Amino acid sequence: MLRLHGHSISVVGAGIVFILIALKSAPVRAARPDYPEIRTVNISEPVRIVRDFNLSQLKAIKEKADPSMARPLYGFYIHALKIKLETIKGKPFLYIGLVDRKIEVARDLDGGQCLFDNVVTHYRKHADAAENLLEQETADISRHFAIAWKQNPTSAVGHQGSLIIRDELNAFARKQRLLERHIDSREELDGLYKSDCHV
Repeated sequence: MLRLHGHSISVVGAGIVFILIALKSAPVRAARPDYPEIRTVNISEPVRIVRDFNLSQLKAIKEKADPSMARPLYGFYIHALKIKLETIKGKPFLYIGLVDRKIEVARDLDGGQCLFDNVVTHYRKHADAAENLLEQETADISRHFAIAWKQNPTSAVGHQGSLIIRDELNAFARKQRLLERHIDSREELDGLYKSDCHV
């Protein structure tokens, strides 16, 4: 016991209080995931503007893809999602990205530069949405490969990896279709098809 100005202080007790306070204030560290970290390499390509089809060809494409679409098709956005897991010096690397990215605009579009710009702006929204979706999904895709890698590294870059890629491509396509429907709202398309460019 120590006495200070008539007050008794227990050194042992003070030490216990100090330890409890220190423990209480110590930052809580999140548990590390029980699977290896996979380095992710973004291989996405820039979007190109192309004019490979005319309006009648785009109409045929539209009718084949979705006969219920009543509006004319001035263009479209398209890409391929590429996913590949490789082993480099015994460590897993995930290569993932949007490739072969194109905004197609009908080459005989009537409306001049004004309508051309509107069509590009519209389909640029689809391209941006796809980029954002990939950014959101990459962590989960990497985790799925990491779990497979922990179980069997050879299979992760082989048969099991192929199954993961198939499932991820299908899931990404479903989510992208939902985003496209949201972008192609009635207001958005009315603004495109009833543009002053047609005047």
